Amino acid sequence: MSIFKSSYKVICAFCKLNHRVYKKNGISALDAFLLLAVSGLFSFLIWGTADPRSLAIFALLIVIGHIFYRIRWRESVKCPHCGFDPVLYKRAPEEAAQKVKAFLSSRKDNPQYLLRPQPRIQPIIIPREEALVAKMNAKAPQVDIQV
Repeated sequence: MSIFKSSYKVICAFCKLNHRVYKKNGISALDAFLLLAVSGLFSFLIWGTADPRSLAIFALLIVIGHIFYRIRWRESVKCPHCGFDPVLYKRAPEEAAQKVKAFLSSRKDNPQYLLRPQPRIQPIIIPREEALVAKMNAKAPQVDIQV
């Protein structure tokens, strides 16, 4: 792995396909220094000298940069093949399952995904006896008898 690469390959925990995730999810010290230099340059270009208002420009650039990095990282974490989001799964597994189900149903109807790799989702196998019991319980009519 090179230190100059901005992303790395990961394997989705749900569909087992590769995708790339950005390394940085926030502002580093080098980014902050560069933004400080840019705000100082703006100060000299606009006011002709160092001005305290350039600190406001610096703070604004830091906030915008951090938001940009965070959104970019957050979107790259989601799997482009199945829609699985590990950050959301860690917080709310049911909501993550609903998002994957919605993504896969929309993917099924979208012709752009026809030639892309298909998710390798393992089927859930239940024993025959449990399946028969569940099937019989589903068929049995529910009758409430009041005395």
